[in-house]
Amino acid sequence: MIAPNYGEVFARLYRPLAELMEGAQAVHATCESEDERLAISIGPLTGRVLASQIDDAARQAAEMKFTDLHVLGWAFEVNVGELRDRLASELGVSIQLVMIRPDTLAEGLKVTNRSELFSPLSLPEIEIVPAEDGQVSVRLLGVTVFDRKQRKAQWMDATSKYVTAWYLDHDYDGDCFVASEFFFDFTKHPNLAAVAGGEIEEDDFDLVFHSTPFMPGDCARVAVKVVDVFGYESTVVKEVPR
Repeated sequence: MIAPNYGEVFARLYRPLAELMEGAQAVHATCESEDERLAISIGPLTGRVLASQIDDAARQAAEMKFTDLHVLGWAFEVNVGELRDRLASELGVSIQLVMIRPDTLAEGLKVTNRSELFSPLSLPEIEIVPAEDGQVSVRLLGVTVFDRKQRKAQWMDATSKYVTAWYLDHDYDGDCFVASEFFFDFTKHPNLAAVAGGEIEEDDFDLVFHSTPFMPGDCARVAVKVVDVFGYESTVVKEVPR
């Protein structure tokens, strides 16, 4: 359950015609108009939207004969991309994960367009590459960047300068992301030599998009977290072929 005032505010910020569900468990509001018919689930005021909430909301939406579900949240559990695709296939419900702008509750925030408060959650695209002796490596191919001014999402190649950092968990356990490798873009740093305390080779600090080879772990899944130039984080989880 969520606090009624909080749910009502965000449901109607998202869709002015939204109607709150009394006694709702996972679907907190619905919106039916000439343009759309969708169920809305709203994440907690603090913390992440958990996979269990998305699962419950999708099943409740399907029982209510809704084929579109929008889940709003401030942050999402890292394995939600996998879950979204599986539930969409199993239940026939299209699921859109929507980020709430972090400063939405800031005092004095001036927003003339409600749509500026929300943006679709985008997931990075990665490739698992076989290596020698049973090892694998991970290549970051790109990430979707949401332009608030243009109100559209655009897929950007990893080399397009829109990625500022990415992190790789070699053996993601489905609960805790533990970074095994870190990759940063230092090219915009004003003075690397001063920070490093001596002479450096600039090429050594280029952002690379291919990890070192490693042996798959017991969980046989990797997770990649990407930070784009706008400061937004997105994470994707992928199984390692055995």
